[in-house]
Amino acid sequence: MFFFVRFGSSCNRGGLGAVSKDIFVLAGQSNMAGPGGVFGGKWEGNAPAECRPSPWVLRRSAGLEWEEAREPLHEDNDVAKTCGVGPGMAFANEVVKARGGCV
Repeated sequence: MFFFVRFGSSCNRGGLGAVSKDIFVLAGQSNMAGPGGVFGGKWEGNAPAECRPSPWVLRRSAGLEWEEAREPLHEDNDVAKTCGVGPGMAFANEVVKARGGCV
């Protein structure tokens, strides 16, 4: 799973223009796939506030497209299992916050 966290000098989400980019590779097998919130083989659909989506955090989909990251992150990659909340979004949002990005 690849994460793309983008930063800019302003919070104008309408036209990000040239922004710096950091790419993080999330590796860790089942923990990164996200077991949180999975009960009886089904994801309950709730993610904690620290895992909220952000226009500053993208993910690489199974279709090899960049898209806004949201839980469950591995839903289209691990199609043979039920994925829930993992540490990826909380990590990405902390990086954005630490670097002064808009959240």
